[in-house]
Amino acid sequence: MKFFKEHPRRSMILGTYLAVFLLTWRFGVGIPATVLCLLAVSLVYMAVFHADCAAVMANYHHIKGNTASAEKLYKFALARKTKSPQAHINYAIMLIRRGEAKEALPLLERAYALCAKPLMLKNLLLTKASCNWALGDIDEAIAILEKMRKDYEYVNDRVLSTLAFMYLKKGELDKADALSRKAIEDTPSAHAAWDNLGQIEYLRGDFSKAKEMFNKALEFKADLPDSLYYLGVIAKAENETARASEYFNQALACEITALNTVTREQIEGEDSSLRSE
Repeated sequence: MKFFKEHPRRSMILGTYLAVFLLTWRFGVGIPATVLCLLAVSLVYMAVFHADCAAVMANYHHIKGNTASAEKLYKFALARKTKSPQAHINYAIMLIRRGEAKEALPLLERAYALCAKPLMLKNLLLTKASCNWALGDIDEAIAILEKMRKDYEYVNDRVLSTLAFMYLKKGELDKADALSRKAIEDTPSAHAAWDNLGQIEYLRGDFSKAKEMFNKALEFKADLPDSLYYLGVIAKAENETARASEYFNQALACEITALNTVTREQIEGEDSSLRSE
């Protein structure tokens, strides 16, 4: 019963297929005719719910990493008012990552109006917090995440790590430290939390601890441009030029988005300064 209440449209579709199957079986029309009837029902539903069908396909391509195909399908589905909150969230994430947070925010507002599942709502709120940070409104981002901690009995390491990062950017290092360690306590492989701790120790001036934390982050995710960048900066400060250049080149080989704490230009600037010294 819970499934039928939470998924009325899917229930209707499944009910229609079942009704068609039972009717064709009852009147003994044969397997070929049954298949044709079911195919006709599928075509009707695809025509009626074409926006949601496109959203499903877009989410599939998104998961598979086919970004270009996913974006075309998202645009098609959203232009036709799909009711899929996941499509809104996923496309918003794509926009935020490439620096178009202003265009992403209305999509997240629409997703909020459509969203019913608690787990999806958590993901939505986390994405909205990141969007606000990308727009420069760090206080609103913190307010969203702190409200999540208050409203939900459990929030995962991603929420804690993101909130810790927000406090890190505000210079509240003790809060950032405590939240990052809480995230690691919950999920030891939380690479974002380890990276936070590395940046915290770097700002505190303890390069030895910072390197330990950054290397721990890279142990769980090898292509972290942020950790690689800071390891390069530390190596440069310690006059290990060759090692610093290696770290910067590794960082530049990573995917760098608007959600990273460093930019490609920033890394290139540090790397080029090594050659001019």
